[in-house]
Amino acid sequence: TVVVKDAFVPKHRFLSYKAMNDGTAGGYRTNTAPVYKMPWGTIHPTTISTPIVGMAYGAYDAHVEHQGKRVRAAFAGEKAKDDPFAKIRIAEAASDIDAAWRQLSGNVADEYALLVAGEEIPFELRARARRDQV
Repeated sequence: TVVVKDAFVPKHRFLSYKAMNDGTAGGYRTNTAPVYKMPWGTIHPTTISTPIVGMAYGAYDAHVEHQGKRVRAAFAGEKAKDDPFAKIRIAEAASDIDAAWRQLSGNVADEYALLVAGEEIPFELRARARRDQV
């Protein structure tokens, strides 16, 4: 943690969250490409959520690999990969992870498409994007 006491920060050196979120920050005049108009409330949390979904994919892959080699001692050497209940749970996990990624990337794509078309991003889409983040 860094604590700065009694420091003066000139106004041109700080950026308001409100200005970043409502599209009135000074950089928007200079950087006119649609990507610079993406709402901060979507982009910042997405940079946090994306690696989490990636970690879930990695954990899923590691689990599937481990289960493929595992022999269940309690069931006289039955292979864990042949257990129908384990297959269902693995399929459900894959579905949940895929759904998280599709929601996350789909919301960003929907917002970006509107900006490319020169349209405003409606509140409902911003709220959905925020809701769907991990």
